Amino acid sequence: MEDLWKRAKSFAEEAGKKSQTITQSSSATFVNLVTETAKKSKELALEASKKADQFNAADFVAETAKKSKEFAAEASKKADQFKVAALKQADQIQNIKSIADIIGTGTGSGSGSEAELLEFGVTDDLREFAEGLTSATFQAFS
Repeated sequence: MEDLWKRAKSFAEEAGKKSQTITQSSSATFVNLVTETAKKSKELALEASKKADQFNAADFVAETAKKSKEFAAEASKKADQFKVAALKQADQIQNIKSIADIIGTGTGSGSGSEAELLEFGVTDDLREFAEGLTSATFQAFS
């Protein structure tokens, strides 16, 4: 029974760590996107400032419009990439099994006989208790 609890605790800790890693990865990706966007904006502003003296008003407007379209296309592409990454990470979070899924309810093929389960201390009360456990239950421990 102690081995079962150790395995459950180990799984819960691992699930908590994975959840934090996925969350941190999403945050880092978003921060990188915002930072890169701000950097590109500054670069474009500096370049526009330098070229303002070289172009007449019509050329400047045309060049600015072109750069603006390029910047918008690039920002849209980055946003799409971020969206895809966020959706993938959301799928990963949804695919994390609960402890009850791993331990089973005694009806699965790998559950063993009722006598074996009782021998190891797996009672109906324990099953009922474990059904409510998810990775969120153990996040405070990691």
